[in-house]
Amino acid sequence: MRAQAARGLPSLAPQLRVFSEAGTHRLQAGPFASRGEAGEAVSQVRESLRISPVVVERR
Repeated sequence: MRAQAARGLPSLAPQLRVFSEAGTHRLQAGPFASRGEAGEAVSQVRESLRISPVVVERR
């Protein structure tokens, strides 16, 4: 999954991590310096991988 995402999103490749648990896989990118940068990544992921990303903000 990570390799496929890295090919489709070369600008995000260094930030990609995959977490697998109980047959479910989560792809995480980040951290991002701002919510705006995260929003740009969301658009890239949606267009390139045809999945619906979710932004998670840690405080």
